[in-house]
Amino acid sequence: NVIIKELVSNKNEDGKILGSALFMRLISSLISMSLLIIIIYLLNKGDKLILLIAFLQSFSLVFSAIDVICYWYQSKLKSKVTTIAQTIAYLIMSLYKVLLVIFKKNLAWFGFSISLDYMLVAIILFIVYFKDKGQRLTFSAPVAKRMIKQSYPLIISGVMINIYGQIDKIMLGNMLDFSAVGLYTAAVTITGLWYFVPSSIIETARPMIIEAKDTSNELFALRLKQLYAILIYMSVAYGVFITLTAKYVIRLLYGQAYLGAQGALAISVWSCAFSLMGSANNIFLLAEGKTKFAQWVCVAGAITNIILNAIMIPLWGIK
Repeated sequence: NVIIKELVSNKNEDGKILGSALFMRLISSLISMSLLIIIIYLLNKGDKLILLIAFLQSFSLVFSAIDVICYWYQSKLKSKVTTIAQTIAYLIMSLYKVLLVIFKKNLAWFGFSISLDYMLVAIILFIVYFKDKGQRLTFSAPVAKRMIKQSYPLIISGVMINIYGQIDKIMLGNMLDFSAVGLYTAAVTITGLWYFVPSSIIETARPMIIEAKDTSNELFALRLKQLYAILIYMSVAYGVFITLTAKYVIRLLYGQAYLGAQGALAISVWSCAFSLMGSANNIFLLAEGKTKFAQWVCVAGAITNIILNAIMIPLWGIK
């Protein structure tokens, strides 16, 4: 969000914005990678396979830093370039995984496939960026400081979202059993199956809304209303469809053994509209310079989720 706002508002500083963002993301990726390996080593002493897989997968954090190039194309409403790059990488990786199955390679090879996927995308993005004569990437301390100042409330809210996105599974595993976690995971996975559609719409709308803010408050309000309306109507349509067909969708995707997830799916699918509204709200808060509100809303959400889980899981299980 912040990178795209910077690119839209400061069109002559592309190289500094992208270079500074890339440098900060690489540093944070290396720190995250190191902490991840240390934590997994301490939690799984003696299990060399888990440590090896985690190590191989963790390289994806470093290669994913190159995603900043995607934001440059988004800011110029040329997302099809990055979509093509990601599709090429996806097809290559699909072939790679099929070959792993055919030659019966062990889990470590599959672990590295995630990092390899990000690495291919990174290479292709760099090639197309320089082919399209993008500015030379340079680090600028003032630009980095400006982006951190705008970003930190969204970073905190992102951490909170991760907490209440994953804490459900952890609490279900501890309070019930792992079969409950499996059923719940199936339900929320189907709930999020279509997210690539609204996410693409949000990515396309983001630079247009931010640019509208610099042009006219009326146009800014109109663009926001249009985005909210599209997201709500799409979410309601998907919610109705899944609620009516939950049993058949689960049986088709997961099999008869997972039909216990039917009730949870019919409930969780209605969270889509609220979740997507949150993503759209972040664009509004950033454009208005009010991102500090995002962190407190998400902190309240995380605390509420943990308290309600503690009360409701013993009563209603995964529902």
